[in-house]
Amino acid sequence: MKPKIIATALAFGALSATALADVKLDDHLTFSGWAVGAYMNYKPSPGDKVDGFFDASKPIPGGGDSNDFLARLTANYKPVTAVASINWFPKLSANEVSLLDAYATLDVGNGFSLTGGKFLSYLGYESFYPTLMDQITYANGDFLAPIPGYHTGGRLDYSSKEWSFGVAGVDSVYSPKGPTRGDGEIKHNGGVEAFASYTGIENLTVWGGVAHDTKGGFEAHDVTTIDLWASYQLTKAARAAIEFVNKDGGTGNSGSNWLMFFNYAFDDHVSSTFRLSGE
Repeated sequence: MKPKIIATALAFGALSATALADVKLDDHLTFSGWAVGAYMNYKPSPGDKVDGFFDASKPIPGGGDSNDFLARLTANYKPVTAVASINWFPKLSANEVSLLDAYATLDVGNGFSLTGGKFLSYLGYESFYPTLMDQITYANGDFLAPIPGYHTGGRLDYSSKEWSFGVAGVDSVYSPKGPTRGDGEIKHNGGVEAFASYTGIENLTVWGGVAHDTKGGFEAHDVTTIDLWASYQLTKAARAAIEFVNKDGGTGNSGSNWLMFFNYAFDDHVSSTFRLSGE
């Protein structure tokens, strides 16, 4: 019998209230950053009580790390834009401080751009960044799994009024080093990602993506992940979304996740989020 779970959570919203504000240092340099904290009181029955800030190492519902400190510098010298950021997840990977973003993008015109360096995966409806989420936890009790995090490589992107697509070649899609970096080599295995998105119907976004890691290095089998999601702005205040993710990586590394999502904004300052998910 599964243990009965009783949990309450409180997010310190004030810590991230100004998280998306940018500070323009001059005509080319912009600084941005945030500090986010979330607190949980969690009592499984049977089990030991968890009382404190979210810890990605704890097997709690919607686990993941909602504690995050980030500082980002963007340098815009058209047609090149460079981004570098320092990130600290206090409860993740032994208080890891990492160089999170480290890439440069060349705008080649007509909606196309080329990017090289260390950047975030295309996949996932729920954002990697706590300040861009409508909720304080990730679906299905995992930190972004089976959605990848950061990796290093190159990518080609295109964007128009109705269509966006991209393709990337990276050192690895997944990584034994956690969600903040790839595996750092392409000798033993590598990865590719691609996506397409359509916004030609008013208030609707339809998104599909695929990622593939080759066998070798830390992967015992080829791994292929498919991610499909759609989001619809029902009214000015209400937004609904659905997502399905399937990962096929051999025995012990395969499965599927799904979520249904609804957000309602009562006004400019108060909103509510409801999510149902499974795996």
